Amino acid sequence: MKVLLFNPFFPSHKITDYQAHNESLERHKLSYTFAADPFIMKTRIFFAFVFGLLCISAQAQDQIILRNGASLDCKVLNAGDYEIKYEVTKKSGKKKHRYIEREMVFSVLREGEAEQIFYEKNPDNGDYFEIDQMRKFIYGAQDAQEQYKARLPMAIGFGLGAVGGFFTGGSILFVTVPFAATMIAVIPPVHPHNRQVRDKNLINDPSYVLGYVLGYERTARNKKIMHALIGSAIGTAAGVITYNVLPGTE
Repeated sequence: MKVLLFNPFFPSHKITDYQAHNESLERHKLSYTFAADPFIMKTRIFFAFVFGLLCISAQAQDQIILRNGASLDCKVLNAGDYEIKYEVTKKSGKKKHRYIEREMVFSVLREGEAEQIFYEKNPDNGDYFEIDQMRKFIYGAQDAQEQYKARLPMAIGFGLGAVGGFFTGGSILFVTVPFAATMIAVIPPVHPHNRQVRDKNLINDPSYVLGYVLGYERTARNKKIMHALIGSAIGTAAGVITYNVLPGTE
């Protein structure tokens, strides 16, 4: 119990301010002691480290590398003789089991384990590549999927489709325009540029031409065909609509 004596030379409002100041100092002192205590600091660091490990473990996933260059982030459950069973987590948090044919898979990367390669050279099944060539083929396919945009084939397909759709808008022949325009739009071949290669050492690699380049060209060609077909279909629709809207074209 504190007893405050009246002092005419020390007004009461100053006494109150003095008490508030002392209480503030006590709080800061306690906060500093809590932050500077070695045991408390070590405990904080320990729990932060454990929490980080838990977050990493929760996000860690296996990866299935397909022969076409695509990859699946998942949890591999079982690798059988004919198919691989894996688990994916949807955005809702629900887990679902799926299967993929083993012959479509190049390798599996499990968390904390060495790469498990499933690809085998088998000319009877059309698998003529060696393992290293197939790996370079996948590199080329992945680079093409990431870097090749196919904007020009789509623009050419749109232009050819628009012209063809306009001149065939009065007949059933307009349905053939997208396919014809696509065939023309994809005529120029696609080759990888040196600046697009992920590793410049691959250029001098023996598997560059028979592996990387083939993988790049095949994936780029598929993208080119798809984009040209989409562009020509949109262009054909625009041409047919223009033919039927403009006066005097019927």
